[in-house]
Amino acid sequence: YYLSMKDKEGAKILKSARYSILRSPANQRGRSKEVVANVCDWFYQTGEAYKLKELLRIYHELPDAASVRTHLLSWIEEAKKSTLAPMVKLSKTIAKHLDGIVRSIELKVTNAAAESLNARIQAVRVKARGHRHYEAFRTSVLFHLGGLDLYPRTSGESCPVSA
Repeated sequence: YYLSMKDKEGAKILKSARYSILRSPANQRGRSKEVVANVCDWFYQTGEAYKLKELLRIYHELPDAASVRTHLLSWIEEAKKSTLAPMVKLSKTIAKHLDGIVRSIELKVTNAAAESLNARIQAVRVKARGHRHYEAFRTSVLFHLGGLDLYPRTSGESCPVSA
């Protein structure tokens, strides 16, 4: 029989197993593997979600973009058959962005630089504790992140003249 989160016993089992479930199978040791196997047997939907999560995780290990595309397409078909609405929604999202995902794997590009810049902009915003007007915020960001050389020049250096 299958347990559910509505049962106190089921909720307790799932709560104690969450870190084992989130850990990759390669990092699971004796007791964790046993816990995951039991949870997948006792909780149908959790087992299905775990299986789909682990199938999706494999694409990081594939050697080239063509095999990534093939793997993701097969995962999308598998997830569409799922009874879990979030997995079906995720499969549609991955299908919609498949070309971009494959291109990022092919070019070995991430959005880390954009995320870093966004974090620095947010730090400027927090440090200033808000701005009344957009232009003040924009000026503050450009001042702090614009890369200007604000050190005074020595007497021998000339100031560049713009034409």
